Amino acid sequence: MEVKDVFKDLRKKAGLSQNDAAEKLFVTRQAVSRWERGETIPEVETLRAASRLFGVSINALLGYPTDLQCQSCGMPITPEQMGREKDGTVNESYCKWCWDGGDFLAGCTMEEMVEYCLPYMPKGGKIAQISSVSAFQPTPYVSVYSATKAFVHNYARALNVELKPRGITVCAVCPFWTKTHFFDRAERDDHKVVINYTVMYDPKDVAERAYEDIMRGKDISICGFIARSQTRLTRLLPTTAVMKIWTNQQKFDQRYR
Repeated sequence: MEVKDVFKDLRKKAGLSQNDAAEKLFVTRQAVSRWERGETIPEVETLRAASRLFGVSINALLGYPTDLQCQSCGMPITPEQMGREKDGTVNESYCKWCWDGGDFLAGCTMEEMVEYCLPYMPKGGKIAQISSVSAFQPTPYVSVYSATKAFVHNYARALNVELKPRGITVCAVCPFWTKTHFFDRAERDDHKVVINYTVMYDPKDVAERAYEDIMRGKDISICGFIARSQTRLTRLLPTTAVMKIWTNQQKFDQRYR
């Protein structure tokens, strides 16, 4: 649908005349009429106001696809279920149960999320927990990261055993370095912790492999020959040797003396 059709449809569903909509959006009736004839589209600030008025995302107003999932809990979300920012605009990245008022709602740990969902999961249900290949080794200078990923890995695989009687499987997805926006947030030009990436995998390949493994009922998914080889080596070598290789690879001894 085009903007003109989307806007007219939302206005009518809200029971508003063109005059009513214009008054609430602080524009003229003629402006609303032009939008609905497809002569112009609302400016950015007006789109924000319309998003608040109709309770839909700006993308939905512009007629873009809205087949979305919450980036926190993974649930498919409709426009009515989207979270909201402080100014009332819709955030289509999260559902209203995870995001409201421009922030995440009361903290929910991974274990709490599982405990909340399990009573509603039928036989054949599947859970994916995102771990990392770093779960298989201690990583000095990013020690908290590898330690938390080790917890996710062990928790997921143990939970898989516990839930077998119910026919529910749990898979620990353990990616290697993957080309995502993670690095935009985790790195700063003035303080890069990791400087040597052995290989960088495409997120599409990682996701496809994870999906295949999850659907097969596997309790672990590792995408790529190098990633699988590294996890095997970390089991064979002494832990001190593994940590030494890591620190040498990233030149920590030279950078953090």
